[in-house]
Amino acid sequence: MVLEQAKVLSKLTINFIKVHSRHCVDEAELAEHVAGLTYSLASCQFRNKLTGLSVNTNGSLIPKSCVDKDMIKKSPWLKALVATPKVQPLFAIAMWKKYPTMKSLLHVNMDPSKSVGDKISFIFPGFNAG
Repeated sequence: MVLEQAKVLSKLTINFIKVHSRHCVDEAELAEHVAGLTYSLASCQFRNKLTGLSVNTNGSLIPKSCVDKDMIKKSPWLKALVATPKVQPLFAIAMWKKYPTMKSLLHVNMDPSKSVGDKISFIFPGFNAG
């Protein structure tokens, strides 16, 4: 059964000009080949390396009149707050000033002795959770 599956998968190989193709004889060789292709794709030179601090701010609306654009660009944590959907830059900056690190925000948010309403009021003062 496994050999039949490997044969079917090997027949799915594309044979166009300048497209890599290979006929694998068994499942182990096929798995090794797919792993190699995946590794090659992940280490392509044209692709930016991803890090733990990689934050994509495409789609976040930063008004052109926003005075704090440079500050947003320099701080990965502030950039992540601005990139959060439906969070305006003004509120993101206010949160960033009150909670300068993700750890400080999580410390408040993960406190088991506080209710959800209390947590929301700590993060967003003046917001009525009820």
